[in-house]
Amino acid sequence: MIAGRGTRRGIAAGRFRTGVLAFLIALATALSALPAAATSTTPAKKSAKTRAPVRSPEPSGLRKAPAIEASRWLNTKPLRSADLEGKPRLVEFWTFGCENCKRTVPAVREIQYLYAKRGLVLVGVHTPEFPRERDSTAVAAAAKEWGYTFPIVLDNDSLVWKAFANKYWPALYLIDRHGTIRATHIGELHVKTRAWSNLQASIEEVLAVEEGTEETVRPRRKP
Repeated sequence: MIAGRGTRRGIAAGRFRTGVLAFLIALATALSALPAAATSTTPAKKSAKTRAPVRSPEPSGLRKAPAIEASRWLNTKPLRSADLEGKPRLVEFWTFGCENCKRTVPAVREIQYLYAKRGLVLVGVHTPEFPRERDSTAVAAAAKEWGYTFPIVLDNDSLVWKAFANKYWPALYLIDRHGTIRATHIGELHVKTRAWSNLQASIEEVLAVEEGTEETVRPRRKP
């Protein structure tokens, strides 16, 4: 049977819709397969580089103290770095024109009184801030007035200051016999304060190692 014009139009329209539908289905299938294809790719090879093993011969945050090299000293003959090696020591940076340093004197003298007889060596580093503080006679007079009888470096060129990367007056560095800085205190220090107690505890710990009284943890025996 030969179809009339209206029938052919209907057939053509039907075929067009069928073709569009088939195209949309094929497109949807292709799009849905994209994530699977992405995840099915060969995984990237791991980098040949590995993290180096962490070696911590010292507790975290601690560092070696630089050697104190100076030619001008008070209260002692010129000391070499070898003279201080193997000794627990407390290094104080100060200058006689600093009010904060003056207010720290009682605490420093108390430390000297309590711990010098137990082997703690006090070392003062006088690093001037102003030109008038460069006068060694004035430094010696201030040290005598303050009762500072321990060795004092005249650090007029700020060499020791720079070696310690110090930035403040006063500043105290507690160093053990291995030359490791075990504690640092910045600013004024006063007896019977929290900062005093913390520094005192650190000193006791360092000296306990020296005196062989440090508590050790024994491994448990296997049953």
